[in-house]
Amino acid sequence: MNQPYTEHFRAGTDLPENSYTPSARQLFLYAASTWNAHRIHYDYVYTTQVEGYENLVIQGPLIADFFTQHILSWLGERGEIASFEYSNRAISYLGETLTASAQVQSVDQTTNHLHLVGHIKNGAGDIVLPATVTVRLNQ
Repeated sequence: MNQPYTEHFRAGTDLPENSYTPSARQLFLYAASTWNAHRIHYDYVYTTQVEGYENLVIQGPLIADFFTQHILSWLGERGEIASFEYSNRAISYLGETLTASAQVQSVDQTTNHLHLVGHIKNGAGDIVLPATVTVRLNQ
């Protein structure tokens, strides 16, 4: 009899961290692809002189996408994301390196799901995005 794939995972297991440092080009292209015309994501002069921010602002949904990339990179072909919840908690700026980390919170062998908790921190170590993810593993 084959063991469920979830047997390979344990609550408390840390995923390897991933870091992301978006470029100005990436912010611009992400804004364009999501139809986000707010100039704080691509116009430095406007962002700093009119809005008063210290640098271009990294889009909250882009930070969330970094977190899903983090999970999918770890997961590979072993399964897929079944649900994802996050909250943007702080502004992140161009030039910051964002670090994603997550941990297996629980394993459900009945449904073949892993429940993960994690976050993204900015360079100062502040959590800018807490998240929870449910992963459905392949049989």
